[in-house]
Amino acid sequence: MRRPAAYVRSGVARRLEDLERRVPQWRAWVALLEEIEAGLDASAGNVTLEGPPRVADSAPAAPLLDGQTVRVDLEALSELLARLLKAAGREAPVHAAARSLKRYQPGGETVRRLIEAAICHDEPTMTAAAEADRVDPAALATVVRLVAVPPLATCAARLAGRIPEPWSCGYCPVCGSWPLLAELRGVERERVLRCGRCGTAWRAQWLRCTYCGETRHRQLGALGAAEALESRKAETCVTCRRYLKSIAALTPLRHLDLLLTDLETVELDVAAHERGYGRPPASGYRVTCRVAPA
Repeated sequence: MRRPAAYVRSGVARRLEDLERRVPQWRAWVALLEEIEAGLDASAGNVTLEGPPRVADSAPAAPLLDGQTVRVDLEALSELLARLLKAAGREAPVHAAARSLKRYQPGGETVRRLIEAAICHDEPTMTAAAEADRVDPAALATVVRLVAVPPLATCAARLAGRIPEPWSCGYCPVCGSWPLLAELRGVERERVLRCGRCGTAWRAQWLRCTYCGETRHRQLGALGAAEALESRKAETCVTCRRYLKSIAALTPLRHLDLLLTDLETVELDVAAHERGYGRPPASGYRVTCRVAPA
């Protein structure tokens, strides 16, 4: 049975409240996710794509956004960025890096360049923009990456039918990001990788490292509570020292649920880091993409 939107939103609100209660230090992050929930709903009709379709034979590993122009409602995204900066700035007493965001008011062209840099994993451009306006680079990059989530989600929905089958790369076939987590979906336990930036889902091989392709069983492992390994764990690879969280799900997770689930399973991150495993940089493939006003 399909649940009404109000029911879904109330469920998300309860989870956000629970997260903030469990870990008060996440208050700033929870405030940002609340704004992104509204942004995801508002962006659906405000994004268009321009560019030739990718030719699979000529660039089989290139994500679908590579070479595209993404036209966005720049005014709406500027307003979303302003709300996120305000939400982050409210937490300045707790998060010192957020203090510099309280006074930051970028113009439309700066917003366009920042969103383009976030979509293209262009860290130097975001860092240069932050330093030019004396804003904390890491804090600004975190906020701008979230602003890029709604347009990326719309792009992913429109490109879903063009994803090559099979897609053998570990990174997202739409935007090039590494997956946020793996879903073990349904009673068949199909392994499906999920992108946290655009929400794309793609099937993946069991017993294969997402990052380096390792398939030797003795190099692959899992971390987590013994009684919960079937439902949530951190899949590890000794070869590349990376890990990926794996979560059982009867049905596909909604985009915001992916981000919430990532926060709710932080104990898996802690267990992996304590044993010397880490997540890779955000980009598995750095796309070349242009952002322009609609």
